[in-house]
Amino acid sequence: MAQLLYGKPHKVKMQVVGKPVIIEKFIGKYIKRDVKTMSERIQKMVELFITDGPCHL
Repeated sequence: MAQLLYGKPHKVKMQVVGKPVIIEKFIGKYIKRDVKTMSERIQKMVELFITDGPCHL
C-alpha cells in the first residue's frame, strides 16, 4: 500500500487472463452511460463496482 501511495511512478506489465471483451462491454454499458437513467436495481448493482466523485489524493 505504501508503494502505491508514496512510491515513484513506474511501468508495470500486466497480462489479462480471460476475456477482455467482458471489461469492454461493462465499460460501454455502465461506465460511459449515465447510471442514473437506469433502473434502481441496476444502479445498486453498478454501485458495487464504480464510484463517481472527486479524487481526494
